[in-house]
Amino acid sequence: MATQAAPVAEPLPEPKKEVRKEPTLLGSWRISEMAQKGQVMPMPEGMQMTLTFAEGGTVSMSMSGGPTPEGHVRQGTFSYADGQVTISLDRETKTGKCTFEGSDRVTLEFDEVRMVLTRV
Repeated sequence: MATQAAPVAEPLPEPKKEVRKEPTLLGSWRISEMAQKGQVMPMPEGMQMTLTFAEGGTVSMSMSGGPTPEGHVRQGTFSYADGQVTISLDRETKTGKCTFEGSDRVTLEFDEVRMVLTRV
């Protein structure tokens, strides 16, 4: 009488490790709150301001509605590392703190200006 070998159990696949993605500035963001020197600056009625950060370190800031219904776009560059962001637009460069609140909200704090951005 031949004996059968016990079936060898296949090893279970290792559980997938969830890779936590770091939030990124890349993409389009609407400026939802702005303050200068601690004073909240409400947006003019109907005005929208958007920052778009692209691969390669370019940034554009578009403003539309409110007192400038025809819109206005400014082009520049940005860099981000270790919680610090540097944005250069029209010969003006500002470096400040960049704090993510999840992947859809970020606060940029410069010397005198604080902006809260929400992902578009």
